[in-house]
Amino acid sequence: MTDTTDLGPREAMDYDVVIVGGGPAGLSAAIRLKQLNPETSVVVVEKGSEVGAHILSGAVIDPIGLDRLLPEWREAADRPLVTPVTEDYFYFLGHSGSVRLPNFAMPKLMSNHGNFVGSLGNVCRWLATQAEALGVEIYPGFAAAEVLFDEAGAVVGIATGDMGIGRDGKPKAGFTRGMELRGRYTLFAEGARGSLSKSLIARHKLDAGREPQKYGIGLKELWQIDPAKCVSCGLCETECVLLPSAVKCVHSYGICGYCNLCFGFFQPNQTEQNTAVENQMCPTSAIKRTLVEGPYYEYRIDESLCVGCAKCVKGCTTFGNGAMHLQIRHDVCVNCNECTIARACPTRAFERRDAKTPYKIKASGSGKEG
Repeated sequence: MTDTTDLGPREAMDYDVVIVGGGPAGLSAAIRLKQLNPETSVVVVEKGSEVGAHILSGAVIDPIGLDRLLPEWREAADRPLVTPVTEDYFYFLGHSGSVRLPNFAMPKLMSNHGNFVGSLGNVCRWLATQAEALGVEIYPGFAAAEVLFDEAGAVVGIATGDMGIGRDGKPKAGFTRGMELRGRYTLFAEGARGSLSKSLIARHKLDAGREPQKYGIGLKELWQIDPAKCVSCGLCETECVLLPSAVKCVHSYGICGYCNLCFGFFQPNQTEQNTAVENQMCPTSAIKRTLVEGPYYEYRIDESLCVGCAKCVKGCTTFGNGAMHLQIRHDVCVNCNECTIARACPTRAFERRDAKTPYKIKASGSGKEG
């Protein structure tokens, strides 16, 4: 442990409200506070590298909360939920098969009509933009490490963690002291088993005489593509329930030849080897070409532009080293139980894998764990 008394005082910033956690609850609270009083100063600290980074992505979402908080969200061009639920299917699973259960026999809470399929991470990112537009300060990448108390024992804010502490507990070069964020009110929206919330529960014995906390445990499986089976058929672009598709191109630098004439980048019948749009294989110009040193070029994928059409993958595989392949972005994918692309895939390249299993990354022309 580090003796913080030897590290000097922290800098402090004062707010009306300090919110710990940039999830749906914390961001919604920040937005509502600003709606009630635009002069209220509100800050949100989020331990993830960006808002939404630590949110379970795929979800079926009831929009009632958004409707009440931001009634005009459905008209927004950048709204995070665009895919409504159209059908519900329920099955009884057995060793030899499954039997579909009639919808009328299911309780109303199992009906998802009116809900949306979407990424909760994207919802949080969108809420963050709405909060910032109202004047909320959001600091991702800063974990709240300590609750601050006054002399009477009341909570007066939080402190972010110190950075640059060595294994021996002593500051290293580049050490940065944490920041104190002090507020008239502090809201803890850390989610299940938040570290500061647990310390407050223990300090004030809030769980004394109460039922123990209950948690639902699920075995999370995600869709992945086996690059060794993928034939770049183009269905990943057109069959995904999301627009654009959750399938993106991945570039394996380890097997790339850094070619001047790259057929993952260039059309086979290009007139000149330049970056003019008509010469590029990618229809959205998602591949960026940068000179390393003659005659070698580096190719980078801009995932925000990639639509998963696989044209670059097919060109690179046919005429090059096959350094480009397709994979599913788990922070974008809504993880449908029955993936529409998997159902249409001609080679059964889609498979369910445990969430802790690394991505299958292409290497030397085959699927490899990476």
